[in-house]
Amino acid sequence: MRRFLAGVLLSLVLSTVALLVVYPLKSGESITIPPVQVSRLESGNYTMQSTLSLHIPAWSRVNLTCGNGRGQIYLKNVFTGKIVFEAPIYGSLKASFPVPHEGTYVLALRGNGSAICSLVVTDFHAPERTQERYSIIGIAASILLAVMIRGWSR
Repeated sequence: MRRFLAGVLLSLVLSTVALLVVYPLKSGESITIPPVQVSRLESGNYTMQSTLSLHIPAWSRVNLTCGNGRGQIYLKNVFTGKIVFEAPIYGSLKASFPVPHEGTYVLALRGNGSAICSLVVTDFHAPERTQERYSIIGIAASILLAVMIRGWSR
């Protein structure tokens, strides 16, 4: 029974160590979107809209730079419809903001006007739920290790 418990504990500890080693490898990557024109024009019976659609693979930080713009710029999750960033733009805009989870997002403009925007997506992390699960596994492994060491020291 002791060998079985030691094997389970060892696998928990090694899996936690492996995650700690592998996790930073992804966080150094970045996705760069070159400058694109984002615009919206409402005139009479028609609306012309030019947007940027992109897939963000994990929780990350977005650095947005826009120039020559007028209107309200926003980043919205396509599937949930939730707006994760919104700001007015009059001339130029530089902003850095977190994107809370993986998904397909659209960068668009409200009102009449246009802007030329570029994005750099950096600092990728696992989703918050995954990080919480890693923490719970680590805590459980630590408690199990403490109990086993106390039992072996008697």
